[in-house]
Amino acid sequence: MTMIVDVDFLKALIRIPSVSADVDENNRAVGFTTRYAVSRGLRCTVETNAEGRAIAWVANVNGKRPDVLLSAHLDVVSAQTPALFEPRVADGCLFGRGASDCKEHVALSLHLMERLAGRVSIGAIFGTDEEIGGATTAEMLSRGYGAERLAIVLDSEQYAITTWQKGLARYAVEADAPPSHAGMTAGAPPNALLELIRAYEAAAAVIPDSEDGSWRDVLTLERMAGTRERAELEIGVRCARPGGFDALEALLREAFGREPRCLRKGEPVILDETAPHLVEFLKRMRRAWPDRKCGFYHLNSTTDARHIQRLGIPMLILGVDARGAHTPDECVHIDSLGEYADLIAGYLIDYFGEKDTYRK
Repeated sequence: MTMIVDVDFLKALIRIPSVSADVDENNRAVGFTTRYAVSRGLRCTVETNAEGRAIAWVANVNGKRPDVLLSAHLDVVSAQTPALFEPRVADGCLFGRGASDCKEHVALSLHLMERLAGRVSIGAIFGTDEEIGGATTAEMLSRGYGAERLAIVLDSEQYAITTWQKGLARYAVEADAPPSHAGMTAGAPPNALLELIRAYEAAAAVIPDSEDGSWRDVLTLERMAGTRERAELEIGVRCARPGGFDALEALLREAFGREPRCLRKGEPVILDETAPHLVEFLKRMRRAWPDRKCGFYHLNSTTDARHIQRLGIPMLILGVDARGAHTPDECVHIDSLGEYADLIAGYLIDYFGEKDTYRK
């Protein structure tokens, strides 16, 4: 009989308000998850970064480098109302903050590791700051956690394989203007705030895109603070080209006349849609869901795949049938958890079996 993804565990996890900025609640989510994993016979290691933020490694084998890596995250965005942290079930869906992004994938990952124990060696990184840059996942990779043969990032659109996602970075720029008495100055007095705004507008006016429309970089004004004598501006950048951040940083440098300070950066992810592992998984999706328009998908946002790609191994970016991420209607279709569990488990068993058609 097919094992069922533990929805009661998922409900309990949703009740933990692990908003990205709240280190204590994310640490509580890590503790709850790892205690549950140990109770299911899995092996766990909890690492802690410099700010005291816990990060979970869960695996069905010993060591840091199993064959397969799963990636999902425990942190969530803030809720429009506290009621979103109390899960509810309606019309076959589980509603609550994190039900769609990304706690449902944590539950699915734990299920897969338990289900395939002794058949496929699997480990999982459960980051705790994906929504604000994913430094915890990058930290785990730098400490040697990963996989040898395949990575599956569970944080994307349903009934599709994401093969392209924009890189995301954030920069800060400061400006100073000499003190002056506005009433004693001829004309408009120097103004650091206006200087930054005008420079941002100049940069945004020349942001590049491709002639054929296949990619477009995006610049957004995220935060501004200060006075007319001293001000700081933060800029969000979504980059659609590998290595494109170099050109964008040069653009910002020219517009502002100074070096932008990089607060965080994740490179774009662009997968080869002819790669055998992608082609095979898509075939299986289409067989499993003949009435769905399964295909490759280009994601305008970003995931921890930005860090996982450093492993240099084949990668899948997937998501169960979950909707409304970051909204009051966030939910996951409960049946899809089992459907994806069966699909991924069958794929991994075949992929690592004796008749492994992908082994090089």
